[in-house]
Amino acid sequence: MSSHYLGLDLGGTNVKAGITDATGKLVAQVSVPTGSGGRDLAPDKVIARMIDAGEQVITNARLTKQHVKSVGVLAPGQASLAKGIILRSANLPLWKNVHLRAKVSLGLGLPAIPENDANAPAYGEWGAGAGKRGGGGQK
Repeated sequence: MSSHYLGLDLGGTNVKAGITDATGKLVAQVSVPTGSGGRDLAPDKVIARMIDAGEQVITNARLTKQHVKSVGVLAPGQASLAKGIILRSANLPLWKNVHLRAKVSLGLGLPAIPENDANAPAYGEWGAGAGKRGGGGQK
């Protein structure tokens, strides 16, 4: 069975989902609206959209969940990443003490790893971008 990874990026406007293969190559991606405001941005509604986006991108990649090792979940706001909880978010004011990791993991049936959406791009550059090549991004 091949190894693929699912990424979910929770934004104030859109939820983006992508699947990469074991080398980090993007296989498929989707974007869905986060919500229309007010109660439509309540945690359970948004998390349901995140799960739907994850399932949709797995289908678009012509994979099954058995092909996916784990899901990285990027979210804005203050968090206890060790506990997988979003404590609060300026972008999503209804989000207080939301157990994001557990809910996404349960909903998708995959291990979920949360990360702050501001830190994740830096890790990506360090692991796969200019930081990996060294020399300020030069090859």
